[in-house]
Amino acid sequence: MSPGFEKNLSHNQQGRPFSTARNPVSFLGEPDLSSAKPANLAGTLHYCLQNTTLTGSETARPLSPDQRDSAYNAGRQGILQALSLRTGQPEQYALPSMPSPLRQTVCTSISTLLRQPV
Repeated sequence: MSPGFEKNLSHNQQGRPFSTARNPVSFLGEPDLSSAKPANLAGTLHYCLQNTTLTGSETARPLSPDQRDSAYNAGRQGILQALSLRTGQPEQYALPSMPSPLRQTVCTSISTLLRQPV
């Protein structure tokens, strides 16, 4: 993820901190994408593609996980399930409630991660 990801995560577009009441994801800390299940990452990438956060040219071919996998289905709904780098605790990052620039950063990071050879 980008070096300024956590700063972007905790501040809105005007540079002011988010209210925890309106955007609880802002205080979860940066997600550790390496801790997310591949099926959840694939589902989240599918969400990003379906919601025009990414274009097909920005991504590698998505993985084909079991469609019945709960982690994949959560990702397809825009829920990234990963450990927080800040706390080390499991978190659910709701992409639909993120500001657009932050959602773009997360989607681009997932796309980049999935393009890397395993």
